[in-house]
Amino acid sequence: MHRSVVLVAAWVGAGAAAVTLATAGVSMVGNQVTGSRPSPLSADEVRRELEAAEVANPSTSATDPGTGPTTTLGEPSAAGVSTTTTTRPGTAPSTRPGSSPTAAPPVPTTTTAEPVELRTYSLVGGTATLRFSPSGVSLVDAVPAAGYATEIEAVHDNGIRVEFESEDRRSRVEGWWDAGPRDQTDESAT
Repeated sequence: MHRSVVLVAAWVGAGAAAVTLATAGVSMVGNQVTGSRPSPLSADEVRRELEAAEVANPSTSATDPGTGPTTTLGEPSAAGVSTTTTTRPGTAPSTRPGSSPTAAPPVPTTTTAEPVELRTYSLVGGTATLRFSPSGVSLVDAVPAAGYATEIEAVHDNGIRVEFESEDRRSRVEGWWDAGPRDQTDESAT
């Protein structure tokens, strides 16, 4: 019996030593892997990175198989009719039922760069992101919802209109610069 107790004690001791060594090894490797991980970006750093990416590649287009084509500025479209409403500089975009545009705060600028503001509009027919600046408004991205087609055209001398249209519904956003960012959204049946 004495021999059995010694063997069990040796077995428990060996198991404890193995667990301790494994824990120490995992800890050392984990610290080496996660110790040099970069810190998360702040909101200002994200905006600067997005602005830098936009400047480096201002006109891109891609296709997302889940949502359909992504459209960029410069594509011809048919003219449409709309009403006009404006917002004051610094206010959120106007909304109608079924839409939820989000205004991003102005992108930090240097003394040589003009002020820039990105706004994303989530409409029934799709999502559009516009870039507002004193030199005009440009389209950053337009992604139609399933069953919607996208039309883009220049308006207000320095602005843009993005329409998402299906057989029975139209979602529209217009953006222009007039002493500050101006916009209008419209959701209607066709």
